Amino acid sequence: MIRKRLLSACLALALCLGLLPVTALAAVPSGQMLYVGGEQISTTGYWTTDSEGNVTAYSGTEAPTDNYIHYDAQNNVLTLHNATIKKGLEYSENIEGGTYIFGSAIGVLNQNGAAELTITLEGTNTIAEVGKGIFVLASSTSTGGATLTITGGGSLDASASQTGIWVQSNSNNAALCVKNAEVTASADGAFKNGVLVQAKDGSDVSLTVNGGSLTASVNANIWFQFGSGASGSGTPTVTVSNNAIVRANGGIANNSSSPIQYETGSDSTGGIVFDGKNGTVYGSVTLQEDITIGEGESLTLDDGASLDTGNYTLTVNGGTLTGNVTGDVIYKVTGVSLDKTSLNLNPGKGGTLTATITPDNATNQNVTWKSSDTKVATVDNGLVTAVAEGTATITVTTEDGNKTATCTVIVTNNGSGPVVPPQPSDPAPSQPEGGGSSSAGAGSSGSAAPRQQSPVVHNVSNSSAYRKGEYEFWMKVRTKIVSAGPGEVIEVNARDNDKMPNSVMQALAAKEDVTLRIRWNDGEEIVIPSAAALQEKMRMFYPLSYLAKFDFAQTPAKKVK
Repeated sequence: MIRKRLLSACLALALCLGLLPVTALAAVPSGQMLYVGGEQISTTGYWTTDSEGNVTAYSGTEAPTDNYIHYDAQNNVLTLHNATIKKGLEYSENIEGGTYIFGSAIGVLNQNGAAELTITLEGTNTIAEVGKGIFVLASSTSTGGATLTITGGGSLDASASQTGIWVQSNSNNAALCVKNAEVTASADGAFKNGVLVQAKDGSDVSLTVNGGSLTASVNANIWFQFGSGASGSGTPTVTVSNNAIVRANGGIANNSSSPIQYETGSDSTGGIVFDGKNGTVYGSVTLQEDITIGEGESLTLDDGASLDTGNYTLTVNGGTLTGNVTGDVIYKVTGVSLDKTSLNLNPGKGGTLTATITPDNATNQNVTWKSSDTKVATVDNGLVTAVAEGTATITVTTEDGNKTATCTVIVTNNGSGPVVPPQPSDPAPSQPEGGGSSSAGAGSSGSAAPRQQSPVVHNVSNSSAYRKGEYEFWMKVRTKIVSAGPGEVIEVNARDNDKMPNSVMQALAAKEDVTLRIRWNDGEEIVIPSAAALQEKMRMFYPLSYLAKFDFAQTPAKKVK
């Protein structure tokens, strides 16, 4: 009897590895019970499921069109076809097995021998809101292994509060096999066992994934248990083949004194195993899906392993890839920085900014350079040119727009720091601010032209403070000038804000057909069209008393409120 049961388990494993045809499936082990959605299933037939996860016996003469379960008792195969199961077996001493596999959406129990089941997936299938998703238990302490095989081209999401998928034998080996299916197991319980495979102490535990994938989601783990204690002995084995992927987001671990053995299929095809954030390629693998290695993650090719991306893409986005890969590998830009955070320049001068891309082997290192105010500074591939006084922000952005770095460019006439025009020294009472004699326009209403000589450049001390709020006032004026369109008039009531920074004049000079009308000194007006704006490179500011001596001679076209 023992030999027959061991042979049955070996047949299931050989089927998973593709070594035997489907016709080699074994019959139901003697004494085995099967429950699905709380319903006991012992004969061949169909059961339907609804959106609430209820399982109901089907009495029709033909197969249901969708959302059903089929059991083939002769071959011990349970088929899930777009099925939803949200009810577990109740805990009850009056139900055979009700104190062993209670809470399971799909429960298999044998108290006298082996426990085995093959599940075939068709379409998208869901198990949720139960204590255990799938539980296969050989509870006898004297004989019987436990084997679960999940196959087919469909998918299964098995979510449970305790364990997503649980295969346990109290007297022998335990094995879980996934073939070509997409299986996800998750658990919200304290132990976070997405997948638990448990065998007798000193026995073998195996996980085989042949094509497709097995994922323990979120923080769930894949755990191999030997005996019922905190420590044990036995051989845990993970076999991947046919380009399979195993993801254990919470890690892969066991309580055995022996480490987990990782193997590949007999034809040397292999797969990828992610133990937490650390992935390893075993054997010869060709990707069957896109893979991204994120921050803190790694992918390493084992000794003798090979990885071909095929028709898919391997993206390294902050993680680490070790080993040579054939095909498309994209190294994402994870950071961009500038060698300077600030740059002081004089008008007409230039500076250089250097952008550094991280990592240095990023596949696409293209960046875009931009100045927040081209009236102050322009930038071309890191070469900055100062245009006029003011402050601008130079931004460098990666081509995908996800990473940026900035530098503040401050343009001043002396390059000494931020644009805060100083307070001028008071002129001598006997000499007008234009720099001529007392008779050269003194007392003028602003209609007389200045003397035909270079304007006087006042020497001022940088330690002199601009009156509080005056600089901010003129910067608001400058902003209106920059945004004005042709034919517009900017009207300003300067009152006693009588020192206009040169950057305001330069902003006006850069415009086409814009007029600045300044009222000051109890109603006097200074009208400056953009075409007549002054160009005095070394001037820090213009006293309004100085500008009042010019006749700029232009009539404004329209007003801006």
